Amino acid sequence: MIGVVAILLALLIPAVQASREASRRVTCGSHLKQFGLAITNYESDHRVYPSLVHLRVCLLPYLDQSHVLKLIDFSATTDAEHNGRIRALLLPGSLCPTDPAPGMTAGVAATSYGNNYGTGLGFNGFFALGHGEDSNLTSSAMIRDGLSATIAMSEILHGDRTDHRLRVLWMTPLPFTDFEAFCQFCEQIPKNPTLFGYDGGSGERGVPWYNGAPGMGGYNHALPPNRPSCLNGGGYFAGLHTAASAHAGGVHSLFGDGHVRFIASAVDRRVWRDFGSRGP
Repeated sequence: MIGVVAILLALLIPAVQASREASRRVTCGSHLKQFGLAITNYESDHRVYPSLVHLRVCLLPYLDQSHVLKLIDFSATTDAEHNGRIRALLLPGSLCPTDPAPGMTAGVAATSYGNNYGTGLGFNGFFALGHGEDSNLTSSAMIRDGLSATIAMSEILHGDRTDHRLRVLWMTPLPFTDFEAFCQFCEQIPKNPTLFGYDGGSGERGVPWYNGAPGMGGYNHALPPNRPSCLNGGGYFAGLHTAASAHAGGVHSLFGDGHVRFIASAVDRRVWRDFGSRGP
């Protein structure tokens, strides 16, 4: 009898775990759909999409979080003063339930969802920076590949003060001037990078939740999902900021028309880059 019970438990536990993960996946995808609806409504009101860097703050009223705006000191000159009252706020729908990492990093709230700024060669993604190199905000009319074929947001694994291979921005030891060589080097970073002498920062990706800058809340499509993220060691190319998740085999991605698709980590690199570009 004991043996029979043990066999039944061995069969039941994986099924329960699979069922729970299926539920978490649905919830994670639902979070992105809410962002999609907010982005669409924002453009309907303003005729442009929010900037990459300020996307989360701009979308607060469209995510039923208008009260959070009242906590921001827009007259302040430093981030700590400007956003001091919202840094520790864990916003509903900002974290993927599958990610085991805490939603707070050193007292600062994180997000599991990144904003697409392009393919890694320039800022040619769904969202424009809104200043500097790309000051012209995008709109649906500018997404020349079509909203149904262009990704607006994808999952990222936020920093948690560990040296997790997919949560850290790894610095290359030498600068690269060839983009594909830079990509190849980054993709081959080993499973335990620090054991092999790789230098990585910590606590940056997705932290704080309101900062959509490249490498923080902004990601690109240079490398397919669930590859490392890298900073070019003083070279021309700024960084490879890669989509990643705690789900097995891929990431959830939100397309411009509002639909969410689970994209496999094995997706063809050219297809993934096409998804990340707003036009040919």
